[in-house]
Amino acid sequence: MRNSTLRAMRKLAAMQLETHKFFSPYTMQVFCLVAEAGDAGISQVAILERIDMSKSTAGKTTRMLSARQSGTKEGLDLCEWVEDPTDLRTKYLRLNARGKILIEAMSNLFER
Repeated sequence: MRNSTLRAMRKLAAMQLETHKFFSPYTMQVFCLVAEAGDAGISQVAILERIDMSKSTAGKTTRMLSARQSGTKEGLDLCEWVEDPTDLRTKYLRLNARGKILIEAMSNLFER
């Protein structure tokens, strides 16, 4: 492996530890889908269509990416839920300021 690849992998591992010890592969996949969706966000249904996971796993993963997983357990605070102004039953997950900073840092790792 090239030194630049190893450096990028070490930085990503350090970032993962800094961000949260439970940044699982599912969490990373959902986080990347949310980032790809941009400011419009992505619904949980759309996430399920793109990634093969159960509804309960999708719910747990999206809660982990938001500020609160449950009443007492903090989430990663990388995303926020926004309501669809035309259909209040639909909510979209999109990156918040902290999530945008993480995406920027990750993209800088791989551009080198």
